[in-house]
Amino acid sequence: MKKIIAISVMFALIAGAAFADSSVGGTVENFMYVFEGSTADGAKAMMEGSNGHPGTPDGTTDWLSKKGPGQTGYIVIKGQNDEGTFGGLVRANAYGGKYGWRNFAWWKPIPQLKLFLGSDGDGLFGTDPLVSWGYHQGREGFIATHDWGFWRGIWMGNWDGYGLAISVYPTEGVELNLALDPGDDPVLVSGVIPKGIQFNGSYVLQGTGKIFFTYKGAGFGNSGNINNEDLKDNGAIALSFLVTALDGIQIHPAFSTTLFDVKGTAKNPLNIGLAATYNSDAVNVKFRSAFILNGTSPSSAGAEGQQLIHVGIMPWFALDGLNVFISFDLVMKTAAKGAEAQTSFELAPYVRVPAGGGLFQAGLKIQNDGAKPKATTTYSVPVAFVYSF
Repeated sequence: MKKIIAISVMFALIAGAAFADSSVGGTVENFMYVFEGSTADGAKAMMEGSNGHPGTPDGTTDWLSKKGPGQTGYIVIKGQNDEGTFGGLVRANAYGGKYGWRNFAWWKPIPQLKLFLGSDGDGLFGTDPLVSWGYHQGREGFIATHDWGFWRGIWMGNWDGYGLAISVYPTEGVELNLALDPGDDPVLVSGVIPKGIQFNGSYVLQGTGKIFFTYKGAGFGNSGNINNEDLKDNGAIALSFLVTALDGIQIHPAFSTTLFDVKGTAKNPLNIGLAATYNSDAVNVKFRSAFILNGTSPSSAGAEGQQLIHVGIMPWFALDGLNVFISFDLVMKTAAKGAEAQTSFELAPYVRVPAGGGLFQAGLKIQNDGAKPKATTTYSVPVAFVYSF
């Protein structure tokens, strides 16, 4: 960690000399479960992880989670020149004894064009403001389950890989983004479409909302863990519309599907999402839902013919000196070939207490996996201290 801090300070000095507008910041977080329990002897904790949520595309049934105490931290150095035409960012991360980093640079030669090269782990071109990080706005899966991977599979658009991105702003309210992500296997699909291409387009309707469109090439793993010759991955598409015309209310319907060249009994899964927020002085409510139909592949509902419904609702209240959240998520799978019907849930009331750049969080997390013939319930009391500078 000392080496990372030393390197970060060196970068800060370089950035200060190279860029007139530069800054250094960061966040530290420590967290633990002060109490855990389960209805099953020797049961594993059932929290966290985009690949473990019962609503995720891989079709698993556990809420797999990191268990026990932990700590994370990062330092961010960023800057840009006086004209605002060239800039960059470097971030050093520490996660419980493991270290990493990422960086990127961007160039805006004219107001209508921006070029980006590198990797932004927070993601670019997101179309999911109401359902992924914006839903709980905290560490993935600890206080309550985010499951960003699942929701970004419905509201498709986020790009957090490494590569070259070209953004064009031809007129007010229109944004066109093309990401070229070489990945580990930059080959062509059918000799025509590069696997690592992603295209995003958006259009702002003044006073009404914003329309999003996304195409993701096959190189982004739309097929998930499919091992089926009948399913040839040609990418995936998504369309959504964020409605902002109503006072204190936002509504965001979405549609996405894969573009498999299917044969036999296979079908392209149809993903439908609906999210909404309501804000007032007294009560605030967040809502998110997803419906996965034609679940004939492991990348959708997990069993042939299985359908999936995921509904989440979270009322929250801004009280004097703290915020109170009551998060509830329900996942239902229909009976299908080789799989029984299953219903799982998570109930996670928690509080946040801001304190001059710091944040104290604590809650109660109750999860039921809905497994047959006997479901397992896991419960825990998470606490966390977060400080940003």
